Amino acid sequence: MIGNRVYDVAVVGGGVAGCSAAISSAREGKSVLLLERALLLGGLATCGLVNWWEPMCDGRGRQLIFGISEEMLKRAILHSYNTVPPCWKSGTAEERILAANTLPKDQSRYVSRFSPTVLSLVLLDWLKEEGVDVVFDALLTDVSVKNGAVTSLRFATQNGFERVRARAYIDATGSAEVFFRGNFPTEEGKNAVCYFAHTAGDGDCRKWKFVGGEAAWEQKDQSSFLTGTSRENINHTVQSGQLRLYREYQAGKVQEITALPTMPQFRTIRRIVGKSTLCGEDANAQMDDALCVGGDFTEKGKWFEIPYSAFYCEGAKNLVAAGRIISAIGQAWNATRVIPIAALTGEVAGVIAARAVEEKKSVSALEIKKIREDLQSRGILIHG
Repeated sequence: MIGNRVYDVAVVGGGVAGCSAAISSAREGKSVLLLERALLLGGLATCGLVNWWEPMCDGRGRQLIFGISEEMLKRAILHSYNTVPPCWKSGTAEERILAANTLPKDQSRYVSRFSPTVLSLVLLDWLKEEGVDVVFDALLTDVSVKNGAVTSLRFATQNGFERVRARAYIDATGSAEVFFRGNFPTEEGKNAVCYFAHTAGDGDCRKWKFVGGEAAWEQKDQSSFLTGTSRENINHTVQSGQLRLYREYQAGKVQEITALPTMPQFRTIRRIVGKSTLCGEDANAQMDDALCVGGDFTEKGKWFEIPYSAFYCEGAKNLVAAGRIISAIGQAWNATRVIPIAALTGEVAGVIAARAVEEKKSVSALEIKKIREDLQSRGILIHG
């Protein structure tokens, strides 16, 4: 058995959501194990080369996202480059509002580029600082469930098949693998074939190079879209992207390729079907059981309150969702899947799991007032 102990909380997936969830539970005084199938932390933000921190504000000069998510960005850029606009580095509220009304997104919203390589190292160091046990190269293969409670997880490691046992589990896989393999309700998403790498040239040592796929999202016909849940989907997308990029390199359209993604860059793979599901029509609406709020990166002044009931499935007693797998559809799923909100929901999931362990209750049976008190003490904004 990995760790030879029963942990309070086991987090599956070491992307920004999983790291945030692990830190969150550890700060509640719980023993935490995080398992990641890659050899780097950060998921799409690092292995996927998506080194763009989407807005932590509402586009009108008001900050919405605080807590571990903001701390994560600040740690990532502390000793590395960043492109945080001046109005968010040291500006006043009035200067932020003025920038929001007069400047483009990358100069007015609380956003930044960051080094994905540095972030992966920052995350490992941070988890160790918080006392989280981390296991790399661990592939989830089986989920054991009894009477609605996950009893153990099985992973393939270099040691063979090993079991993990915990009192509560957090699924931060990006594809709801724990929920899916545990036979809890999930729903698949859609993805265009989209691939981008990092290249050098024109005085910029690292910039995005897109290869196909972006225009497809604007088309009504999405019959060619993939779910990202099969070997065929993954291989088609990754191999097509690599070969398209190579053809452009051969043609001299790319000066130098500096990094390729080491994971599929799917946007929405699979999410849980929670007790309630956040949808596009919920934009700028107050939710009775809201636990946090994040902006919509596509539109100024648009935000979503994320409800407690979107973090769990009915009948799943000790399993919480974090990141882009929370129960959301349509534009709500598109808005909540991005890096800062994934980290935000990771922090919320970590509090839910820790409180469930502490109170010896199902993750769905907690008193929302106490969860909110925990989150507000961390500076988390509950309502938009």
